[in-house]
Amino acid sequence: LLESAPGREGFRTPDDVFRITERGIEFVKMADNRIDAEKSERFDRVMKKKGFVFPARRIAGNASTYKHYDNGYLLLDATGTPFQMKQLCGRPFVRRIERPDSVTFTHAFVTEFPDKRLLGFLGDDRGGIHALEADYSLHCLPLHPVDLRRERLIVVGDCFYWTAITERQGFERLTALNARDYSLAAEHETDFPAPKWEQTRKYLFPFRLVFTASSDKYIKPRLCDFSYLALGLNTLLAAGWAVYSMKKRRCRTIRALGILVLGIYLLVPLLLTDRE
Repeated sequence: LLESAPGREGFRTPDDVFRITERGIEFVKMADNRIDAEKSERFDRVMKKKGFVFPARRIAGNASTYKHYDNGYLLLDATGTPFQMKQLCGRPFVRRIERPDSVTFTHAFVTEFPDKRLLGFLGDDRGGIHALEADYSLHCLPLHPVDLRRERLIVVGDCFYWTAITERQGFERLTALNARDYSLAAEHETDFPAPKWEQTRKYLFPFRLVFTASSDKYIKPRLCDFSYLALGLNTLLAAGWAVYSMKKRRCRTIRALGILVLGIYLLVPLLLTDRE
């Protein structure tokens, strides 16, 4: 949690980190991994006084020191109510952001643009995107519902117009908004048909192995694009392996079953390593 009013010295990386649990907020000193009980109690008391219901659904912020000012964090409590939390002159600052009873927020994004007009954007459970201004007023943008778990939303613009870009596989929607009042200026949709390889791949491979995803920033192996259409080819490959094994007078039922599930992924290494 950065100091939002550092004066002339600029932003400095803090020497502690915070976490929000089911019971409250805790600040942990990085030097010795001990909880700062006094600071934790101060922030916890203010958050509960403002009506924050633990635990937090979402914690959004920009912890970088490479910026001109700091808007702190946007928090969504257990009820979906948004709060702004920051550290101001060493003391906790928590502001409850009033929302309509019919709206429950699920996503939050902090912005720190040079004009200081916005605190960030909030996404609700029905796909609505709301601009949160510095005076804590909410403005629902005239966009089609956006599924932030499966679609990517990019907002760019200047003091006259914004362009909201919604993307998912094979589709892109461009929405132009008047920056002054967020009214709709124009809209354009484009469909990108899947290449022939994408259609063919479903019949050849039962799944794909990838290392990145649009839903997070972690690099790790993950399986995706499972296709039951590859079961037909897998069956033929398993039958072919069974015939091949019988000709060599070897019965390897387990390997045939493995090819039925994994298909060409298992058949190729088996053929390359079968030296007997």
